[in-house]
Amino acid sequence: MGTFVLVHGAWGGAHTWRGVRPLLWQAGHAVFTPSLTGIGERSHLTGPHVDLSVHVDDVVNTVLYEDLHDIVLVGFSYGGMVVTGALEHIAD
Repeated sequence: MGTFVLVHGAWGGAHTWRGVRPLLWQAGHAVFTPSLTGIGERSHLTGPHVDLSVHVDDVVNTVLYEDLHDIVLVGFSYGGMVVTGALEHIAD
């Protein structure tokens, strides 16, 4: 089965995917929903240092530290910019 990395938009959080995760799990897929720094459940980490590059790092680090390969990378809304940036670091 596949491995999905789902990235939320600017006004969401990992909870954005709570309805999608179980469906993918039931179909036998692995699912990762990293939270972006300063948004959603990580809103306490916001500040002037938080920008697109920090969010790209959030996703890249999830892929690297979880040792993920052959993933389906999905970005919702602003998350589309994040995954596009992440691809520069993790695509092969």
